[in-house]
Amino acid sequence: MEKLLQLVQLLRQCGVKVGSEETVALVRALMELPQPLSVEQLKTVSQAMLIKDKRQVRLFEYLFTAVFSEHEIDDKADGCNSLVPLEIEGASSDGKGLAQQGTGNGSKLTYFIKIGQFNRAKAIVDREVDKVSSELPLEEQLRKVKVRLDWNMEKYRLEKEREHLKDELYMKYSDQLINLENNILEKLLKNMINEGNFSQLVELSGMLDLTKKSLVDLDKSEEAQIRREITGIGRKLAVKKKRKWKRSSRGVLDLAKTIKKASNSDGKIIELQYKQHKVSRPNLFLLCDVSGSVATYTQFMLLLVYSMQQSFKKVRSFVFIDDIEEITEVFHKGTVEEAIANLKTRAQCSTSGKSDFGKVFNYFCQRFLSELTPKTDVVILGDARNNWNNPQADKLEEIRNNCRNIYWLNPENEYNWGTEDSVIYQYKPYCRQVLECGNLEKLVHAAKVISS
Repeated sequence: MEKLLQLVQLLRQCGVKVGSEETVALVRALMELPQPLSVEQLKTVSQAMLIKDKRQVRLFEYLFTAVFSEHEIDDKADGCNSLVPLEIEGASSDGKGLAQQGTGNGSKLTYFIKIGQFNRAKAIVDREVDKVSSELPLEEQLRKVKVRLDWNMEKYRLEKEREHLKDELYMKYSDQLINLENNILEKLLKNMINEGNFSQLVELSGMLDLTKKSLVDLDKSEEAQIRREITGIGRKLAVKKKRKWKRSSRGVLDLAKTIKKASNSDGKIIELQYKQHKVSRPNLFLLCDVSGSVATYTQFMLLLVYSMQQSFKKVRSFVFIDDIEEITEVFHKGTVEEAIANLKTRAQCSTSGKSDFGKVFNYFCQRFLSELTPKTDVVILGDARNNWNNPQADKLEEIRNNCRNIYWLNPENEYNWGTEDSVIYQYKPYCRQVLECGNLEKLVHAAKVISS
């Protein structure tokens, strides 16, 4: 009971509205259930009784785990005799052998994940968390732990290995890294709660806002939640159609046109002029990069566009890496979710596996340019990292001259645009807007701009 009341207090400190009535109702509900209750049953009932906004579910899960987690890592379960040593077992004294992947804790994390000893990787995480002061702001604690673990470098290494791993294996390693990231925050919260330091909890709600989390960093449950959000948002956007005025024999009085007409007859109003709204639905050509991690953003973008396809007269979809292929027909067979799931195996849009935007735009001009009209909007989703190839910006200009607008959606943060092999600023002059789309909030904003 004491821990349950502590959970309620923590939820309140994080901005969740939990009144006395909800707390009493929860206690009564728990007392009526067969005893003893498992932790999972307690979690299910507590969530159902206390959480009314689905956006607060993730916050509840973190706090519940921090309050009710009583069992530390049992390394013997993984066949270990002690906590992870500074040197990985199996490494030779000259730095070669099993540990040659790297010297930082990040390399050790991946090593233990790959050999199926997740608990030992978690032990490294717990140890590094304990070295960071809980007096610091929560976000700063998280940043310091990730620095100590070489977190960003480890994610980069795993992404580089992607082309050498089977998809199932890559997804397994990636999901386990995401699980470790969740463990970092859970451990930080547990330390703060144990020390009675609740001043940083107010940050937690903002940090756990899924709409601001990178789409490529979502775990499976978060991804499912974001997909549901995207589908609902897409349907709402579909209702908001583009409108412009047109002349009509009835409708709203067009005062400007009436006065202009009167000027031709010495200021005498002989005939009233009217106007009505005309619904405008442009054609949409959607070009999506499916190389590397950008493929994840493409899946969410396709889901959003096809959820709001009523906003457009016709949607045609294309995927590309260093070649381009139309996939419109794929979405006419089965559900949108099924089409997206099968996208990677069906699409044949690469010979080298490396992005070449210039070549793609050249191929597009050769094959599809004649099908563009002044009522067509072209949306391009890609990071514009061209692997030092010729960007052929003149081909994008040619596309721009044959359509109404080009919108470019870039999943990278703007401060990375134009760095290394990014050629986004060579393409930007030919785009009506270049927008970030790295998380749900930015993706939805981009969709609103396109459909407005």
